[in-house]
Amino acid sequence: MSSGTDNTQYVSSIVLTARRAEDQSTYNDPQDLLDLWRISFRTAIHEDIVYGQWGLVIHHLEWCLSETQLVKSLYPTEISALKLVIGEFLGDQEKLLVSLDKDKFGQVSIFQPLDARNEWPIVADRLSEFLMKFIEYGGQKYWV
Repeated sequence: MSSGTDNTQYVSSIVLTARRAEDQSTYNDPQDLLDLWRISFRTAIHEDIVYGQWGLVIHHLEWCLSETQLVKSLYPTEISALKLVIGEFLGDQEKLLVSLDKDKFGQVSIFQPLDARNEWPIVADRLSEFLMKFIEYGGQKYWV
């Protein structure tokens, strides 16, 4: 646990899963995402446990499928059928996306609803690369 200058406390945690993600997936998901789902029901990185206004949470498969459908219904021209919402940035409207497109398979980008799609940052070629960088930067949005 670390503390911010305003008494905010940040933690990173993993809630273990008892199910096998590969048995539940309806997509051909990137392997590093399947590996994470295999062990984790909920992964939080630098989560603000006092105010809930900071951090990244990567959720379980059912949440991802539901959230993807919700975001697609709200932004039908912005989110392609080959994007999967896998996480959310607490305190923001931004979502973590992974590409299921064969040409960009596994690529990680940030859905920013206030920006045009061509302005959404591509932050990594793979989820594991993104997570290592996000942790290295202490939970800061290194792509901003």
